[in-house]
Amino acid sequence: MPTTKMRTGDFSEVLADNPAFRLYDPATGNQSTGAGRAEFGGALIPANRISSISQTIQNQYPLPNVAGTNNGTQNNYEIARFPEATRDNYDFKVNWNRTSSNQIWGKYSMMDASVQDLFYVPFTEAGGGDTTVKLWSLGQTYTISPTLIWDATFGSNVMDHASQGPDFGTNYGLDVFGIPGSNNAGTTGLGSQGQYADFYSGMPAINTGLAVLGNDAGWTPVTRLEKNYTFSTNVTQVAGRHEIRSGFDYVHLSLDPWQPEINNPRGNFDFSGDITGVPGYSSNAWNSYGAFLLGQTSGFGKSVQFEVMTARENQMDIYVNDRWQVNDKLTVNAGLRWEYYPLMSREDRGLEQLNLQTFNVALGGVGGNADDLGIKVSKGLFAPRLGAAYRINDDTVVRAGYGRTFNPLPWSRPMRGFYPLTIAYSDAGPNGFISYGPLSAGIPGAPNPDIASGNVPLPSGVDMRWADANDSERGTIDPWNVFAERRLPGDISLSTGYVGTATNDGYADLNLNYAETGGNVNRQFFGQAGTADILLWGARTKARYHSLQMALNRPFKNGLLLKGAYTFSKALNEADDDGWVGLTWNQPSQIDRDYARAGYDRPHMLQMRFVYERPWFRDASGIVPMLLKAWQVNGIGSWVSGAPFTVGGDNSLLQQVGGTQTANVSGALTGGFGTAGPDEPWYAPSQFTYNPGNAWGDSGRNAFRGPANWNLDLSLFKAFPIGKRRVEFRAESTNVFNHTQWANPVTDMTNANFMTIRTLARQPRRVQLGLRFAF
Repeated sequence: MPTTKMRTGDFSEVLADNPAFRLYDPATGNQSTGAGRAEFGGALIPANRISSISQTIQNQYPLPNVAGTNNGTQNNYEIARFPEATRDNYDFKVNWNRTSSNQIWGKYSMMDASVQDLFYVPFTEAGGGDTTVKLWSLGQTYTISPTLIWDATFGSNVMDHASQGPDFGTNYGLDVFGIPGSNNAGTTGLGSQGQYADFYSGMPAINTGLAVLGNDAGWTPVTRLEKNYTFSTNVTQVAGRHEIRSGFDYVHLSLDPWQPEINNPRGNFDFSGDITGVPGYSSNAWNSYGAFLLGQTSGFGKSVQFEVMTARENQMDIYVNDRWQVNDKLTVNAGLRWEYYPLMSREDRGLEQLNLQTFNVALGGVGGNADDLGIKVSKGLFAPRLGAAYRINDDTVVRAGYGRTFNPLPWSRPMRGFYPLTIAYSDAGPNGFISYGPLSAGIPGAPNPDIASGNVPLPSGVDMRWADANDSERGTIDPWNVFAERRLPGDISLSTGYVGTATNDGYADLNLNYAETGGNVNRQFFGQAGTADILLWGARTKARYHSLQMALNRPFKNGLLLKGAYTFSKALNEADDDGWVGLTWNQPSQIDRDYARAGYDRPHMLQMRFVYERPWFRDASGIVPMLLKAWQVNGIGSWVSGAPFTVGGDNSLLQQVGGTQTANVSGALTGGFGTAGPDEPWYAPSQFTYNPGNAWGDSGRNAFRGPANWNLDLSLFKAFPIGKRRVEFRAESTNVFNHTQWANPVTDMTNANFMTIRTLARQPRRVQLGLRFAF
């Protein structure tokens, strides 16, 4: 939180802690590059230069309430948070044995849940949401003959969800702060009228460089109605040594959300530290706060729900599989699946396509446009599967398998709403040193496109995502494995094997509006799109996974169950997610750097689970045996390698846009295996260079790794049989030894705590007591 001095423009506390800190006056020097600026003497901004709107906003910040670190300028505020969650589940099932050969069943389930866990500065109360899920299904199994069985299932899943922040209901930006164009001012379209006008209420996100002030969760508020319908039918025929199974699956997906999440429906304001810096100086969070006090924004953003969003799509497949018992030792499984994914559409039209020559957005099925706009889907997706198991003797089995799956990602997730459904618009200064404008100028009104023609110009500054008509086929996921399983003395089985997976053509964005250098004015489509993201979405990423896997199992016998697993693996990819995900580097000169260690890569993972039930007095009666018998101890232990992370660098000289500037590293890194925690650096900070100059940094994506952690969760159960009923007391503890498990270090090189670890990967010990009554 800003200190009392800082709120008046006095940054002397920062200067005392960091003698290299400088605060430059953006009203001086070169107004195109930021060079030659004069310093604010003593790191003090004159009172008459502080924006009145910034002062009003600043009053929302709570005062520091703890001593903090770094001369009281960091980690100086603590507040207890109390999230709440309630959930009610209801299940109802009926089974009908119509005949000896035909069983029919029906099931209905409902869940009502309320979770209040959305906390934002300055609000002490929580926001949250309510979710209702209703599922029903009908199924039947018909034994036509001893060797022929037919089964079928039809079901529905309906989810209704609504969330909002604790700021909902007050137009803080418009009515409290007096920022033009924030909240519901300047909104357009049917998606912003009537009840939806109130959905823009709340506090805009003010990114001052210190704790974010306001609601920066652009995904709220949200109303979301999902309806999914599924049908599956299968026929199983046994013929000699063959068990042949074939079937058909169909899924219909429907999505109707109000969620202009691409930016922020209340408004978003950024304050770059370079606005109070100069080229060659590494600005930091307090430079950003200085820009905020001056009221000089580096950029703004806002999202407007112009249309009511809808998404409709279907998925289906037909398969055949043969389980062939070749002989007493060898079993072979072979199958083939045909998958078909018709093109997603809106409720009343097709998708959208941006023409990069005209910068017009075509709407499928509107104004004479083809429904599919030239996006073709394959009807030739055949996925083979092959597996075999060979029993060498009664104690040893060897297994191997391969299978192909096509990426089943529903397009409704990433394609549910860009322009013109959602108008996410923004603008920024020509480079990081030059302000976009004063905070008092606010946000301009949203565009108001005429969609009736079917061809809508894309306004400058509006984000756009569209499917690449030439490269949007479903990608492939090819896993394979070889395992040997051996039964050991003591009823223990040990399996050891290799597992690999090759994923090709995962869905991701390519931001075409990048700049290799020179800032926003050098973006590829700056003349047409300004600073907007122009996202060509298609099948473009790859991932590889290789692992040695071992498993140790002992079934529950004589009161003891053991389950253990160890994995030694390597995971590489270009993006950790699939669908709504971008690349770390979009520039052609750097795009090869995207393929690197995955964010979820953990070379070593060891897990062990046990259940032990005390055998004493099992059949005895009386008070003492009742107290001493039927105790059960359960535990899950783990040891996991640390998580990868990236160290960013100073972009003030390179001024790239659409990628990630990283730090330079000199020599072989030392550290990384020392004592984790806040008292010593994890890696040697002196080996990192924050400002690589007018060049790309040489460290890569996820090039570093945080500390490994171990953990033990333990529970103790005691049962009290009461006739046919049973009361069970449960004491459960996560992290039972209260072992401190550190997360990754601070990676911001402008932070005085760089490379020290100040956050936890897992919470401290938590104990839960409960009673379970079974009848």
